Amino acid sequence: MSRIGAAIGTYLLPVGLDRIGVGSTMLIMAVVTLLGFAVRFTPGPDRGAGPGRSVAGPRPGHR
Repeated sequence: MSRIGAAIGTYLLPVGLDRIGVGSTMLIMAVVTLLGFAVRFTPGPDRGAGPGRSVAGPRPGHR
């Protein structure tokens, strides 16, 4: 996924600079970055512990 984004950005940056200017291009890129940041910290679905996965981990002193 990151390679696709890098390829698109590599193509769109010069096009954006040429067509809408430096300020507008940088503003759009900043908004895209902030959206990615927000999506990164949005909680996903809770998948539970499942088999073989402990939620709390082993307690000290217990096997």
